[in-house]
Amino acid sequence: IENIIYGLISATISLAFVEIMFTTVSNNLQASTFGLLSITYSEYYFKHNFVSLLLIIVGLCIIIGAGSAFIATRRYLKYKTRK
Repeated sequence: IENIIYGLISATISLAFVEIMFTTVSNNLQASTFGLLSITYSEYYFKHNFVSLLLIIVGLCIIIGAGSAFIATRRYLKYKTRK
């Protein structure tokens, strides 16, 4: 459960950080996109798909956290029963 909570918190913090960076970068690089990527389109895409991105990242964080806790607990219990 603890790793699942860590996954939720880390996903929320990372998406908040990305949102802040998109806002900052799009305001600063509005004039120069270097012809490679339109920053305004990326910001538009991120804002309109924020909920689905949040759900995907939170789901992956929960799976990784729960899976790693399961593996660690299993290895610990196997180690304890051998002694």
